[in-house]
Amino acid sequence: MSWSDVGSEKRCCDDSRATETRAVRERLLAEHAGSIDRVWEAADGVVTAWPDTETTDRAAVVDPLERRLRADRTLDRLLGLLETATTALGTRLPATPVAAPPYLVVTATGPILRATLSDRGDRLVVELRAFVVDRTGGEPTYRRVEPADESPRKTTRTGRRGIVRVRLR
Repeated sequence: MSWSDVGSEKRCCDDSRATETRAVRERLLAEHAGSIDRVWEAADGVVTAWPDTETTDRAAVVDPLERRLRADRTLDRLLGLLETATTALGTRLPATPVAAPPYLVVTATGPILRATLSDRGDRLVVELRAFVVDRTGGEPTYRRVEPADESPRKTTRTGRRGIVRVRLR
């Protein structure tokens, strides 16, 4: 196999993965719109407690977002995204996920769901990005996602402000 063959083989595999992740995103948006919208609503509520439209306090993002999502059991409902994603990929979760690491974690950008798909040799990552972290200044600044933050090649938006990203690694 020549180097050019290796490059075309990688492109082929990348195209296949892109098709798979796109299909998973579309299915998640169709079947879990209510839970995903609830994440965006909770994120909007978090911002209303800030004195400005952005903050440098990570705890002012993560802690209230997790509290809001836990209070109405949205975190538990988000686990359904993993089940739907694995079904769309034609595989199964190796264990029953729980609303805690390693399956689900609330980060400074929003909830992230993860699962190892041992039968495929992949790691599935579903990111619900409600916030953007700007690291260009002296300290990180957190703000809500805006349309300019969207990367059409890698993300899919819902009707509210947020980005749903699916990756296979």
